[in-house]
Amino acid sequence: MKPVENYSVGINAARYWVRFTSIKLFYRSWKMRGLDNIDPNRPKIFIANHQNALMDALNVGFLLKAQPIFLARADIFEKKSIARIFNWMKMIPIYRIRDGFDSLQKNDEVFEQCARVLGKGMNLVIFPEGNHGDQRHLRAFKKGMARVAFGAEKARDNKLNLDIIPVGIDYSHYENFRARVTLSVGNPVAVEPFSELHKENAQKGLKALNEEVRKNLVPHMIDVPWKNIYDGVMGVRTLYGARYAKKNSLPYKTSFNRFDADKSLIANIGASLEKSPEKTEAVCKKTATYFKILNRSKLRDHIPANAPYGTFRLFRNLLFLTIGLPFFLYGLINNFLIFLIPDRLSRSLIKDPQFRSSIAYVLAFVVLMPIFYTLQTLIIHWTFDLWWAPWVYLLSLIPFGLFAIYYSFWFKKARAKVGYSIKSRKKDTGLMKLLDLRKSLIEELDQLIV
Repeated sequence: MKPVENYSVGINAARYWVRFTSIKLFYRSWKMRGLDNIDPNRPKIFIANHQNALMDALNVGFLLKAQPIFLARADIFEKKSIARIFNWMKMIPIYRIRDGFDSLQKNDEVFEQCARVLGKGMNLVIFPEGNHGDQRHLRAFKKGMARVAFGAEKARDNKLNLDIIPVGIDYSHYENFRARVTLSVGNPVAVEPFSELHKENAQKGLKALNEEVRKNLVPHMIDVPWKNIYDGVMGVRTLYGARYAKKNSLPYKTSFNRFDADKSLIANIGASLEKSPEKTEAVCKKTATYFKILNRSKLRDHIPANAPYGTFRLFRNLLFLTIGLPFFLYGLINNFLIFLIPDRLSRSLIKDPQFRSSIAYVLAFVVLMPIFYTLQTLIIHWTFDLWWAPWVYLLSLIPFGLFAIYYSFWFKKARAKVGYSIKSRKKDTGLMKLLDLRKSLIEELDQLIV
């Protein structure tokens, strides 16, 4: 296999397409901050919280101009054919005790390779939690990240001057198309100050470095450590986030405005837990119940939050949908299989929701979109004897495809608003109870959260 640190023309070409389709098409908003925390003159290991499978790796990679190199667990490299693909994708195996004690000796070669990569000014990316989780909580770090850092420093006589850069990733939704993403870069952690402790006691050195990196990462991600009320806290974030920001004069327009306000809100919930644990837990569990009822009613919280919906407002929405219907149909017909195949396959074959968006993205945008767009444009070229027709057609596919996606969102919202208005005017018993529950929750949260 080729040395993973060699520049790859193929990776570079693929990276432009993947970055464009991911940031501009798959996600509605992709924002980053904190790049000024990075010293361009020092070798770096980037680490991040891991909650969304392949999408986490792609998003961290998008921060970097150079081709990043990823460390992954060794067992996925067992098949030579797969190992070649991972090698082409610039992935290095790291061996664990569970891979066999003898396998750990291979890490000496891995550390030397990492030192060589870092010495050339290239960047490593590691997810220290070891695998992805399904909650916004930073789990315990494995020892791999610290072992790689100390191993690389040792391979260069502790003169590598290595930094570890924490990156916090947050998604508005793991699975949904057109979600929002934020990446916040934290303060770097220099490895060298921990080297002496690591020489004296390897386990203490590993633990100390992990704890310092963890401490620098937590402020840059949404971290909800309370398992028993996790769903409730996330519900409070949705139900009360905008109100909390307004009450505390916090900006709430941009993605990072919301991120910072939510961090403050969660910290406030933590303070309430210490002061009034029973009351806080009761409110959070009540909030979780509210969202379960809301989901069963096929509603989202923004529907009652923005009510009432007058006749003129509903008519205006209906008029817009009517005018937009032909454009929706054009976008749908020309992108139908690109939308349908990945969605059906990912939902039917993948049980892990965090993997679904990864599979759906790769199938739709990396595989199917180039193939179908090329074939469809060739059909237009062969059908119409006009030189400009295939070019106009090709340029129309992406914007009308996006319009079709948004149209489906608008249609669902309009249908929900109409259904809500009908039930509201009829004083539907279930809806009235739901609204009473929502009102009482807001009142309790007003008292509980400062």
